[in-house]
Amino acid sequence: MVVGVDENIGAHIWNNDERILCNAKIAPGKVGIVLTDAPDTLLFPLWPLGMLDSDPDVISHQREQDPNHEHRPLFFYFNAIRNQKLEKLNYEFSLMLRDKGLWQDFSEKLPLDEWKKIRNPDLDLFRERIEVLTTVFKGRVQERQAVRDFCQRTGGRTTAPDECPRTLQSAD
Repeated sequence: MVVGVDENIGAHIWNNDERILCNAKIAPGKVGIVLTDAPDTLLFPLWPLGMLDSDPDVISHQREQDPNHEHRPLFFYFNAIRNQKLEKLNYEFSLMLRDKGLWQDFSEKLPLDEWKKIRNPDLDLFRERIEVLTTVFKGRVQERQAVRDFCQRTGGRTTAPDECPRTLQSAD
């Protein structure tokens, strides 16, 4: 992965903890892909799928978790969109942040609101399936309540399968 560090330093290839200076043309704070045998040629940018963040709050959290770790920007993957705020994840330090300031740039690359307006029978079927999966994932209020009640009633211990609520026994 190649990273645009800043305009004075240029770009670095990140290979695990190793940082190698290269001449790939990439904007500061952006990330992309290069080949090891052609490190100065940007194959494609990773924006809007991921980005660097050198926000002082992020760096201070990084230092709290690992004081010996070098001060550096962190790589984030985009995870979800909530009310025009991008949810970004950093696996290395288990960070999940939401950032409304990225929405404009993100939506220029991936115009999700415009795509929602497109009418097409195949897309409508796809959207319908996504909605069903979303409902199943978010929903199941009764099943979750049955699990809570069961755990509170038994302390989570059981020896007989018939003690479990029906919703816990089914595999659907």
